[in-house]
Amino acid sequence: MEGEQLQGCYTGIDFLSRLADGETIPIGRSAVIIGGGNTAMDAARTAKRLGAHVSIVYPRTQEEMPARIEELHHALEEEIELN
Repeated sequence: MEGEQLQGCYTGIDFLSRLADGETIPIGRSAVIIGGGNTAMDAARTAKRLGAHVSIVYPRTQEEMPARIEELHHALEEEIELN
């Protein structure tokens, strides 16, 4: 994907793994998560807890998201925006 090499851009697994390993990742005021799976939900909720306004971007409907329904509900409860 164009721009994936930019500073502050991570894959979901890389972002979560680095944090789990104790690395400090600077989080800006906002974060955009691209995807609709469980990793995307985990990354979104983690970024939210680190203080960012978080938006998830997924090119299909909510019903078509591959994330477990519980994961999606938890993200919505944490006021993560879905686009």
